[in-house]
Amino acid sequence: MHATINTIDGAGTLNLAGASTWTDGTMAGAGQTIVDPSATILFNPTDVGEAVSMNRSFVNNGTATWDGATARPLVINSGITLLNNGSFTINNDLSSSGTGAFNNAGTFTKNGGGTANFSQIAFNNSGTADIQNGNVEFGGGGVHSGDFDVASGSTLTLRGNHVFTGTSNVTGAGTFSSVDGLEIQAGTVTVASTFTEFSSTSLTVGTWRVMNNSTLNITSGSNITASSANVVIDGAGSSFARIDSLVANSGSFEISGGYDFTAAGAFSNSGDRKSVVSGKGVNL
Repeated sequence: MHATINTIDGAGTLNLAGASTWTDGTMAGAGQTIVDPSATILFNPTDVGEAVSMNRSFVNNGTATWDGATARPLVINSGITLLNNGSFTINNDLSSSGTGAFNNAGTFTKNGGGTANFSQIAFNNSGTADIQNGNVEFGGGGVHSGDFDVASGSTLTLRGNHVFTGTSNVTGAGTFSSVDGLEIQAGTVTVASTFTEFSSTSLTVGTWRVMNNSTLNITSGSNITASSANVVIDGAGSSFARIDSLVANSGSFEISGGYDFTAAGAFSNSGDRKSVVSGKGVNL
């Protein structure tokens, strides 16, 4: 199949077998498009003004590759989901629009230079996201129980509300940034990559929630002694070990649900957003 500017529409299911290329246009309708496990699909919008627009459910069980030229967008419209059960590889730049969702249950890979920017699209990862080259920004939030790997020289940036619901790892020698913080609702989340918001011994920005007896384990850098971020620890069994060395809070520090906190030394609480909300035990 070779899809150009013609619109695919309808309530039925379109199964793609063999090799397909999508260069432009819209898939719409109440039905869905399914890429078979042994099939391939190449997204290749190359001309100015071209875009790949999804306005119906799209399921990739095979091998998908994005080779679109710079600034050619992937559009996932509101209420629409792109589900990747196979492999989805981006070989260069990618821009995006729409407020739909990219659900990765397989392998998402970023190759080549440039940036893949999912500005408002939610990226939900229960598989593996492998940033091998270039930069990836997931700006529409997401829910995660899978892993992220960021290779040396690459950057993974999370913006919006990113919630972790199971054991996940952020690994690799690259750079990890979560501008708005993270929410850990279950399991253990381990961040081993260089962490932009964690500078030396300071947590600088964002809202960091560790809840329901979950664990946030930052293995890079040193213990956090100063915070200008918003930190919430809820649950007697919750753990954010790096924050246990906190002695200077100029942000918001909230403890609840039976979590015990003992300051490592004289505790300073200052700034316009100062607050310490006590839970079971707070020793300052």
